[in-house]
Amino acid sequence: MTSKLITVECEFFASSLTEIVLPTGYTKDDIADYYVKWLTLYMTFKDGKEYEFSIDHPDVDTKRPMSVDICDVEDIEIEDTK
Repeated sequence: MTSKLITVECEFFASSLTEIVLPTGYTKDDIADYYVKWLTLYMTFKDGKEYEFSIDHPDVDTKRPMSVDICDVEDIEIEDTK
């Protein structure tokens, strides 16, 4: 007897609020570009200087997913070993 394999994808809402002290002499208006990856804020100022700042770990609401989707995994069957 075989069983079919499925995947379940759940998307959750996460948020983080972090206060960052900018380097001396800089304001928000001096920021040219920024992005966040792996809880690190990468910031480039208009004068070309780049800085990295740590972002606080986000709070994740795992009780209520924003969406849930169930999909078949094509052509994969699991042998029942019982």
